[in-house]
Amino acid sequence: MSNKQKSSEMDKCTPHARNARGRGNHMTAQARKAVQTLFLEMFRKTGIITDSCQYANIARNTFYGWLEHDETFSLQYHQAEQEASDMLEHLILTRVLNGAKKPVVSMGKIVRDDDGKPLMEIVYSDQLLMFLAKARNPKFREKTHVDVTSNGESLQARHKSIAELLEERLGNTDSNLPDTGASDPRHYCE
Repeated sequence: MSNKQKSSEMDKCTPHARNARGRGNHMTAQARKAVQTLFLEMFRKTGIITDSCQYANIARNTFYGWLEHDETFSLQYHQAEQEASDMLEHLILTRVLNGAKKPVVSMGKIVRDDDGKPLMEIVYSDQLLMFLAKARNPKFREKTHVDVTSNGESLQARHKSIAELLEERLGNTDSNLPDTGASDPRHYCE
């Protein structure tokens, strides 16, 4: 069997055989589908592109190429992205409601029970609760109001005072303006 045949066979059997396939050689449609399935499987669990690419043994550029040019993969990726997001939200909610077990520490040492096992306490996270509340309910989100002012003066008032200053300095009569046919003094502020 020639090297080319071996490589082709490997692509069919081993979906993430990029190294055996060689740089620049394309996957078969069957191998690409299998690698995409591996990528999506890991991405659903982690929501991390880098880990999913490593798991599927592909370069990030390959992933981005599929995302841009393969409509079916793009749809599957966005569904997996939503699943990963839902899983993360579920983990946060579980942790908010049930807390997390942590060992009791006293004077820098873990406290142990009579059997020598670490004494555990359940710790609840107010910060996780607030993140979840902000994500789900707009009334918990931080209110931002942008007021563009200059030394306490609004931009509108600032523009008006600049226009008045220009008018005062350049005069309001056409005789003080250069003879260009224009009557707006703002054109001559160079």
